[in-house]
Amino acid sequence: YLHFKKSYREFKPFFFGFVFVLLLLVYGVFTYTVIEGLSLLESLYRMIITLSTVGFLEEHDMSRLDKFHTSILCVG
Repeated sequence: YLHFKKSYREFKPFFFGFVFVLLLLVYGVFTYTVIEGLSLLESLYRMIITLSTVGFLEEHDMSRLDKFHTSILCVG
C-alpha cells in the first residue's frame, strides 16, 4: 500500500498535466466546431497544430473571433 501511495504522489503532477491538456484539446475542438463551423477533423487539426506550436498557415481566413479564441487557447 505504501509503495502505491508513493508512486501515485510521484505520478500525480504528470496525471494532472495530461488531464489538463486533454480537456483543453476537447474544449478547443468543441468550440472550433461551434464558433467557426469547422468539421471535427478540421477542429482537431487546428487544435493539434496550435497546442504543438507548429502553427501552419491556415487554408482559409480566420475571423476575429477565431483569432481571439486561438489566442486564448495558446495562453491556456
